[in-house]
Amino acid sequence: MYDTVLRTAIHHFKYRKQMGVLAEMDLLLEKYFAENPGFCQGFTVAPIPLYFNKMKERGFDQAFLIARQAAKVLNLPLEGGLLRRVNATSPQATMTRTERARNIKGAFEVNRSELVAGKDILLVDDVFTTGATVNEATKILKKKGAGKVHVFTLGRVVVGKGSGL
Repeated sequence: MYDTVLRTAIHHFKYRKQMGVLAEMDLLLEKYFAENPGFCQGFTVAPIPLYFNKMKERGFDQAFLIARQAAKVLNLPLEGGLLRRVNATSPQATMTRTERARNIKGAFEVNRSELVAGKDILLVDDVFTTGATVNEATKILKKKGAGKVHVFTLGRVVVGKGSGL
């Protein structure tokens, strides 16, 4: 359940900069992908990017680190700079679904169109809550000619029904 150990691990990683959590996440990724052979074969892995100032403040990009490990375990190419966050958005943790969608609208641009056109993309983020962030990123990728866009997150918050993975 996301409310328990995984949530704590993600929060320690993301907000307390406890990078040792990455080793445990590696084990989770290896187990998950071993149980799902062929997952997204032929795809390019791309993280949901942080805005430059947030990256500078935090010192790392958690989605990039998760994407890097997923790409390694899946033996897929990683394009860390495929998307660029062009707008500083407010933290979405306490926002409603509608507020999140409005907050994230126009936040992304494709950095390298030639790496998107005709490609299948596996977008990676840490947590999926309402889908506003990945929906906005997917929309931008599709406008630039991406084929399939799939999403992988470590956690999933089920809004209004408790939490779960």
